[in-house]
Amino acid sequence: MTILVPINQEKFVPFHISTITNVSVNNEGQWTYLRINFHTPSVGRSGADTLVFPDMTDPNAVFIKELTLKNSDHRGDSNHLKKAEKKIKELIKKGKVIDQEKDERKENGANALQPLQYISGRRETLEHVVIKPNLEGRKTIGNLEIHKNGLCFVSSKGVKVEIPFSNIKHCFFQPCK
Repeated sequence: MTILVPINQEKFVPFHISTITNVSVNNEGQWTYLRINFHTPSVGRSGADTLVFPDMTDPNAVFIKELTLKNSDHRGDSNHLKKAEKKIKELIKKGKVIDQEKDERKENGANALQPLQYISGRRETLEHVVIKPNLEGRKTIGNLEIHKNGLCFVSSKGVKVEIPFSNIKHCFFQPCK
């Protein structure tokens, strides 16, 4: 999703909607000004860190911090710049919603549970393991099995809890002597 900004009567420059920080309209006398602020690497605001900027060591790198357009037509709500501001803000909202949906799909795809796969030839189990928080109200004792892609806890009453390795941040094992 982009906006096209007129540079002169013949040329337009496209700007992706995610590069825009905010948009505002001001009236001063006979002029109406549309100001568009952009994310820049020098401005350390939230949201700008998610954007990928070109190599900062390049001495020829140029970034636009803001653009101001002016219009002499100031007939209330029919002003073209006020309409443009409204449409750009709507587009920014749509872009944020689409980005959130993409992030949710990525998270759901990464957390999609795959069936646990047994390790061929052997079945490794720790017996009499207590899981917390308690599943059945009281102390939950059961067996912990290791699989190729995760762990499976089976309580003595038959309740199963499958934990894929992708959901485990830290794991340690300390053998008893």
